[in-house]
Amino acid sequence: MTKQPRSLEWRITTAIVGVLGVSLAGFSLVLDAAFERALWHQFDARLAETAQAVAGMVEEHGDEPWEVETSGIEDFNRTHGFAYFQVWKDDGSLLARSPSLGKHDLPRGSQDGLVADTRLPDGQAGRVLGASLLPRSDTDLTSKRRVTVAVARQTKDVRAALATLRMLLAALGFTGLVLATVAAVLAVRSGLTPLHRLSSKIDLLGADRLEQRLELGDLPHELKPFVAKLNELLSRLATSFARERQFSADVSHELRTPLAGLRSILEVTLSRERAATEYQNSAHEALAIVRQMTTLVENLLMLAQLEAGALTTTRESLDLHRLVEQSLEPFTAKAHTRGLQVENRIPQGTQFDSDGEKLRIVVNNLIANAVEYTHQGGAITADAEPSRGLVVEVRNSGPALPDAALENIFDRFVRLDTARSGSGEHLGIGLALVKSLCVALGLKVTAHNLPDGWVAFRVEAAGA
Repeated sequence: MTKQPRSLEWRITTAIVGVLGVSLAGFSLVLDAAFERALWHQFDARLAETAQAVAGMVEEHGDEPWEVETSGIEDFNRTHGFAYFQVWKDDGSLLARSPSLGKHDLPRGSQDGLVADTRLPDGQAGRVLGASLLPRSDTDLTSKRRVTVAVARQTKDVRAALATLRMLLAALGFTGLVLATVAAVLAVRSGLTPLHRLSSKIDLLGADRLEQRLELGDLPHELKPFVAKLNELLSRLATSFARERQFSADVSHELRTPLAGLRSILEVTLSRERAATEYQNSAHEALAIVRQMTTLVENLLMLAQLEAGALTTTRESLDLHRLVEQSLEPFTAKAHTRGLQVENRIPQGTQFDSDGEKLRIVVNNLIANAVEYTHQGGAITADAEPSRGLVVEVRNSGPALPDAALENIFDRFVRLDTARSGSGEHLGIGLALVKSLCVALGLKVTAHNLPDGWVAFRVEAAGA
C-alpha cells in the first residue's frame, strides 16, 4: 500500500515545532548547566571558608604544642552549621576532629584545595575539601608550620535545588512547547489560507472556463509568480483548445467539400442510364476527389505523428538538383496550363545529407504551393547553396503575401485574402506539414516578400 505524502501544513508545523523543541531543550540544558556550576561553585567556596575557620581554631605557641580551642568548635557549629572537619599536624598525626565524626575519619587528600564527592558517616552524600593551612599564631612572626584540614558537608540541599530547577525547566519547556505548537498551527493555518482559497478557485476551472483568470490582488507575494505562470498556462490552454476546435472545424470543412463533390458526381451519374464513356468520366472525376481526400488524410496523419514525436528520421546523401526535378514532374502539366515558367537553378551534383523521403515532401509542398498561388503567366525558380546553410529556396513572382500572414503562413488551414486564392484545390495543411517536417529534420523554413515583388520560401539549416 502506497503511503500518502504528508500535507504542506503538517510539514511546516512539524518543522517549526521541531526547531522550537530543539531550541527550548538546548536553552534548558545551557541554563541547567550554568545554575549547576554556580551552585557547586558556591558550595565549594563555602567549604573553603569553613576550612579557613577550622584552621583558625588551631593556635600555635612558638615551640610549644598546638592547641585547639574547644569553645571554637561550638562557635564553629553556630556560625557554619552542620559540618564535618578533621585536622592533622604537619607530622601527620591527628590533632582534632568534629564531634559529628565520632570515630570516623575524613579522607585527608593528597592535593591542596581538592574537592571530591564522598559518602559521609551518616550515610548521606557529601563533598569534602582538603587543604594545607596556617594555624593562628600568638606571636608576630609568621609560622612556616602548617596543619592539614579536611572539611565535608552534605550536598542534599544543593541536589534538591538542582532537582527543583530541572523540574521547573521541564515544566516551563513543555508548557512553552505546547503553546508554541498551538501558535505554530494557528500561524501556519492562517498563512496557508490564501493557498486553500487559490486551490478552491482552481478546482472551479475546467475546459469550458479557461477564459477565467486567477486574481493576484490579495495573494502573498510568494504565490504571485506561481499564479501568474498559471494564468499564462490557462491562456495557452485556451488558445490550444480554440486552435483544436478550429482545426476540427477546418478538417470537417475540407472533407465536406470533396465529399459533397463526390456525392454530386455519383448522384448525377446514377440519375439515369448513361453511356460507358460517361461512366468512365464520372469515375475519373470521383477518383481525383478520392486522391485529394487521401492526400489530406495522409498529411493529417503525418502531422499527428510529427507532433507526437513518433516519426523517425534517417540520413543519406541527397542530390538536391535531382530531388527538385522529381518534385517538379507531378506539377508540370498544371504549371503549363497556368502558363507558369518553372526553372531549376540548383547545380547538378549539389549534395546534402538528410532524410530523402521527408525532405522530398517538404519540396513537393513548397512547389505545390507555388504552382497553386503564383499569378497566371508567372515564374517559379528553385535554388540551393548548402555550403551557406541554404538547403532549398522556392521563389515565385507573386502576388506578395500580406505582411500579417508572414508569421502564420505555416499554421494549419490558414486563410489568406482573395488575392492569393488560387484554384481552390489547396487543402490548407501543406505548409504546416512543411514546418513540422523541417523541425523534425533540424531545419527551419521561412517566408519572405522580396523587394521586386517576388515571394521566397527558404529552407535553411537551423543554425544558419
